[in-house]
Amino acid sequence: MSALRPRLGVAVVLVLALVIQATFGADLRILGVAPDLMLLMAISAGLVCGPNSGAIIGFVAGLLADLAMTTTPLGLYALCWCVVGWVVGTLRAYVLPDARVVRPAIAFLATVGAVLVFLVVGSLVGQTELTASGRTFLVKVLIVEGLWNAVLVVPATMLLGFLARGLPGAVALGRVDPVPSR
Repeated sequence: MSALRPRLGVAVVLVLALVIQATFGADLRILGVAPDLMLLMAISAGLVCGPNSGAIIGFVAGLLADLAMTTTPLGLYALCWCVVGWVVGTLRAYVLPDARVVRPAIAFLATVGAVLVFLVVGSLVGQTELTASGRTFLVKVLIVEGLWNAVLVVPATMLLGFLARGLPGAVALGRVDPVPSR
């Protein structure tokens, strides 16, 4: 029963992020680029919960994005955000320091990498419209989405860190205490 609470908490945050993204996320555009909160959740999960939970949460976040907000093939976001959650989690577990001051830089770089992975995988499955806007717009998307996630990663990781208390990956990173068993 103790492992159910963190999973439900993370699920609620994912659904809440999706609702925010779908309802007024497009109104938050800067230079024509809206934040991608589902990608933010994948990056934050990797930072807080480690590689395995980061991959699972990234997959679920991507699948929710696939189902709710996109015209790309089903599973494209899920695949890419799963990889992002795993890579960020792996780097966090073995290479990156656990300091709030470096999280914005990590989020910016992870966002740039994630968008590039998304564009490459999308091109491989025939989604030529992803790159049809031109290089200038793609560079703008990379920078603005990266800045959005750099700003939002600290509160997102704090929230996920609180809610993920007791998940095996979060405990293994030593970031949160295990839930006491009764």
